[in-house]
Amino acid sequence: MKKLVFGIGTGRCGTVSLCELLNNQKDSNFTHEEKPVLPWIRSIRDLDDKIKRILSRKEHYVGDIAFYYLPYIEYILANYPQTKIICLKRDRQEVVKSYLKKTRGRNHWVNHNGFIWSHCEWDKCYPTYNNFLKRNAIKKYWEKYYSRVEELILKYPRSIMIIDMYYALNTEDGILEMLNFIGIEENNSIIKKDIKKNELSYKF
Repeated sequence: MKKLVFGIGTGRCGTVSLCELLNNQKDSNFTHEEKPVLPWIRSIRDLDDKIKRILSRKEHYVGDIAFYYLPYIEYILANYPQTKIICLKRDRQEVVKSYLKKTRGRNHWVNHNGFIWSHCEWDKCYPTYNNFLKRNAIKKYWEKYYSRVEELILKYPRSIMIIDMYYALNTEDGILEMLNFIGIEENNSIIKKDIKKNELSYKF
């Protein structure tokens, strides 16, 4: 039976590096934000189609990693109960700084008319907050995102883990903790620390 794994986190928190780490493992096939991207307002049909494609991969450990899966987690666990969810967490201020640098000219978190900020396909993938400055909207997004993850962990403690980004990607203990959580035992684990993909995440 295939092992389905999803990685989540606000974005700007190491998800590209997590994908690389998981793909280093034997018999694994993971993607990062595989198209089509999913809207924050749930589209179950698009999710089911994507999961069907993921499960058609020949490898044993399969999955996708993207921030926008959070609204879909309960549905995923109800319909694919053996799924494991890894949530990376990075300091709020670091995430805000990284997003401000990454999204110059764009604002995914506030409804706007397109005059000051440019519209793009990613706008639909984030929640929006009215009457907020961009920086404050990203802060609110971070706060509500991890608050929701903590609620889900209380309900599904064996299915979801939350782990600090730096510990998860830069220490052997953190890597082993994640791999053990999804069912890869230590003697089968491939340890590669300090993976830094999409390196803008680590610069301020």
